[in-house]
Amino acid sequence: MYHSGEHVGARKPRTAIVLRTTETFNWAGDIVPFIRSMIVELSLETGGLYEIFILVHVKDLSQHIFLEPEAYNRVLLKHVPQEFQNMAYLWNVNLLREWYPAVKEHSFIHQAYQALQLFSTRIIPEFDYFWQFEMDFRTSSPHLQNLERLAAWARDQPRLHIHNMNAAWYMPSVQGSWGNLYRLMNETLWDDKLAGEVAEHGAEWGVGEEADLITLAPIIDVRTTKWLWKGMLHNDPYKTKEKNLPHLAAPVSMTRTSKRLLAEVHALQLEHGFWMASEATMETVAFRKGLKAVHAQHPVYYNGSEADAKLDDVFNTGPPENMGGGAKSQYNWEGADHRVLEKLTWWWPREGYDHFSQHVWGDFLMRGKCVPAGMFHPFKWEKFSPPPL
Repeated sequence: MYHSGEHVGARKPRTAIVLRTTETFNWAGDIVPFIRSMIVELSLETGGLYEIFILVHVKDLSQHIFLEPEAYNRVLLKHVPQEFQNMAYLWNVNLLREWYPAVKEHSFIHQAYQALQLFSTRIIPEFDYFWQFEMDFRTSSPHLQNLERLAAWARDQPRLHIHNMNAAWYMPSVQGSWGNLYRLMNETLWDDKLAGEVAEHGAEWGVGEEADLITLAPIIDVRTTKWLWKGMLHNDPYKTKEKNLPHLAAPVSMTRTSKRLLAEVHALQLEHGFWMASEATMETVAFRKGLKAVHAQHPVYYNGSEADAKLDDVFNTGPPENMGGGAKSQYNWEGADHRVLEKLTWWWPREGYDHFSQHVWGDFLMRGKCVPAGMFHPFKWEKFSPPPL
């Protein structure tokens, strides 16, 4: 039985797991049992403290899902398996245009959170945190244990040096323990400003505080990189580019966001039409609002022969305050070492990549090979050849 550790009678925070898909998604393969496992291990095990939802992007605008109730039901019944229909919610780009008219771009690459913003503020406001996942994500770890440990990791991180620690690709074989990396960061970056911060807040400031944002990749300041959307901020009330303020990003847009952070972005887009690339939206707004954002460490495996020190040189190309940044950052669209990136078990899909995550999960499904504990992305069923019956 799940225990949150809180006093009996106290309100326990609730977390929504939001799976993103489209009406044309192929439900074949392992996705149905995978979602069933999430329902059992998260929703049922915790008595509803976790709950699973599916947001379905209806790209066919000839289906007037918000003008004709029968159209909504027709699309739902046709494109979502019966067992998941009660947890599925349809939306389309017209809904985003109506709610956010001052935002001129509503594509997923730039607005992966708008549907979630509306969902969290208008449909299920009783939830406190929202994990957003895509349908090509998999995990071999027990779902509840995995998400609880990610949340606990983020909760335990102090605010001192948090932005610097977030930007590092942590490799234990190179940097030693996490505490050792923190001490090295502290010795390298310490100055009078930090001394004043510690005097005001204490060295343990932030420890025990829930994170408003948890990412699964380093959060870097892209100002010194060649990231494709560097400096692309529209209707920005903070004048980030003009004032040369930090512009933070972390791919992909599979994160845990708080209701508070989603509401802040919702308000900024309603009032100002403020928008940028999806992978920078929550990260940059959290920073501007002083909310706690954490890159949660999770096992990412690498399938290659390069020495660990060589990989450290590839990934941590920036200065100590922004180790994953710099002119040679792996967040660059051009100039990144794609043959290295495709060997990771957690990265973002790009055409032409031969993703190691595809092979690891495929070997598990086809040959029953043991899979190490961790999360894997991407896994595309349409690129997988199941064994013959």
